[in-house]
Formats: sequence, structure tokens, C-alpha cells
Amino acid sequence: FSLPPMKRLVTLTSVKDETLKIDSKKIKTENLLLKIKNYSQGSIWVAKSDRSIVKLEIPKENIKITRTFFHKILKAEKYTLSADAYISKEISFKNKKIELAGTLTVPKSEGAHSAVLLIWGTGPQDREYQGFFTSIVDYLSANGFCVLRFDKRGVGSSGGESLSVTSSDEVEDVIAALEYIAGQKEIDPKKITIISHSESASVVLKVASEQGIVNGLVLMAPSIYFGPIEEERTEEIKRMASRLKWSDEYLKLAARCLRETIVKANSSSYNWAYILGKRVFLRKVRDELSEKPITYIIEKIKIPVLILQGEEDEIMSMEYAAHLDKILGDSGNSGHILTYYGYLGHFFGKFVNDGIYRMHYEVDKGVLENIKNWLNRNMAGE
Repeated sequence: FSLPPMKRLVTLTSVKDETLKIDSKKIKTENLLLKIKNYSQGSIWVAKSDRSIVKLEIPKENIKITRTFFHKILKAEKYTLSADAYISKEISFKNKKIELAGTLTVPKSEGAHSAVLLIWGTGPQDREYQGFFTSIVDYLSANGFCVLRFDKRGVGSSGGESLSVTSSDEVEDVIAALEYIAGQKEIDPKKITIISHSESASVVLKVASEQGIVNGLVLMAPSIYFGPIEEERTEEIKRMASRLKWSDEYLKLAARCLRETIVKANSSSYNWAYILGKRVFLRKVRDELSEKPITYIIEKIKIPVLILQGEEDEIMSMEYAAHLDKILGDSGNSGHILTYYGYLGHFFGKFVNDGIYRMHYEVDKGVLENIKNWLNRNMAGE
């Protein structure tokens, strides 16, 4: 459930007056020491004439911003990849009245191909998923797989409203995407795998437990709640507080928000409510609270499952992957594999800010090769 906005205590202390040369101008400024609670110390320079910010530096975060008086047009290109081995098709499909838009990549080789459906993590995500899916699509399609990725409901070219999406809506959207894939002549409907990331693991596990059309799952950095949701969320908040160095005050505020959200959802018949000044979609909360225990769903999964987890994951706990793997083993699933990457984080690769493309993630080649080999063994009969 959504947490309240982070509160910060900011103090500015005058240090000295300075004259800075910016472009061709000399500007009289006041240098101020910038202190933000639970954040790195920095400095700002403000013009003596109109108090506008001229310069900002936070050395520990490698942030240095200087004002310019020359007008510049800055444009980051969309991060895209393509290869001669496949073609990309803009497609759309419907879940009831909601039209969802995406891209289907098809290898140029003859015959019906194995297919992969990519499902994003939490939040409003488009089909490229910050470049994470871009890397996966290019590699797998160049190696003979059809791949479908689509904009989440209410994002990009897809219809609907992103703020009022429930987990049940997401399950239905994934099923609609699977039905679309199965109907394409370039795809073998008996060889369809879902690759999910982060919190979408719960969604695709539900889909796979009910839909025989799914022949394999690749769960990357799975985030799954195994016990009572309030207890699980409380532990998650504590881990976030430790990792992000929250103040005790903010940790208490976050825990209070969680309690009030659950109480409000259970006692209200309305879909929306304000909690601690933040607008919360209560129907989604009720939807999650009423779900069957995920352990029961996991125990029904008998298809091959590949679980990938980065040991440097800065967002999700590694315990989820290990617990998921154990339940699969205890329930008799003989086709499950858990692979750890000691050098990788939540997005399994490097974050790129090259000044040309939009900031994006590029997935590690070793991870991509592992996925390809697993798909070939389990889907292509090799």
C-alpha cells in the first residue's frame, strides 16, 4: 500500500558572499550550507540581486548543477534496440473494454516460434520498463524467440486508468495478452513462457496456476507476501527504513499509514479515501487483503520455474526467492531452479546515463544467456 510522502527537515546556513563567473557574466552570490535530515550535505549559491539559485553542489551524491544564461534544447533519445534477425510489430488487444497496446517482436526465421510474455513490476510502467525489457527483448528475439511486451493499463498507449488498477485487473490483462499470443500464426501455443519482475510475481503465479496455456515461468527478483499482509508489510517497511536510513519519526508515520489504510479499507464501502493527507485506492487494498494465501497458489505450479535473484538487490529482500524455491520443492515441482548473482542488483545490470538516451537499465549478458539457455531446454526441446 502506498506510503505517505517523505518528510525532510532542511536548514540553510549562510557561509560567505562570493562572486561567481557564469558563462560571460559575473554574479554576486551568497553561499549557503545546505543540510537535509537523513541526506548528504551540500551547498547552494543564490544571486544577491533576486535570490535565484545560481549553483548547487552535493559532493557525496556527485551532484553539481550550474545555471546557464544560454538557451539550450536538451532532448534525450528513446532507448531502442533492433537487429536484422527480427522484426517489430505495433499491436493492440482488448481486456473487455480496455484496449492495451504493445510491441511483438518476431524472428525472421521460418516456422512457429517459442514465445515470451514480459510482465513489469510495480507502478505505472510502459512496455520498455526503463530499458530493462528493451535489453531482454533484443537478446531473446535475436536468438529465435517471439516476445510480447505491452504498456500497463493507463500508461503509454494503453487505455484505462493507472491509479485505479487492482491485482485482479492485472491478472485479467495478463490473461488477455496470453490469449493474443496464442492466436498468432508465428507462435507455437504450446511453448509460451512468462518472464516477470519484482511484485508482478504474484500476478503471474496466479495466472499460471489457472491457465494451462503457460508452459514456463521466469521470476526475476520476485517480491511475494507469504503470510498475513499486515505483518509482511510491516516487516517490509522496517527493512526500507533501515536501508534508506529513515528517521524514527518517519518510520512511525509509515507504520501508522499502513494501519490506517487497512482499517479504512475494511470499514469503508468507498473506493477512495484520504489517509494522512494522501489519496489511497481502497478497492485495491481490499482486493489484496481478500486474496488466497500465496502458498496455496504456488503449490499448484507444476510447470518449469526459473528464479533469478541478485544478491546486491537494493529494493527487495532475497528471502522471497529462497522461500518461493522451497515451497516449489516441497510441493513436488521437479523443474524449479534458483540462481543467485552475487554482483547484481534489482534490475540485473547497469544503470546507464550516457547523455544521449533516456536513463535506462542494460541487463547483464550473463543473465540473458542463462534465460536463453533455460528457455531452449524447457521450451524448444533442446
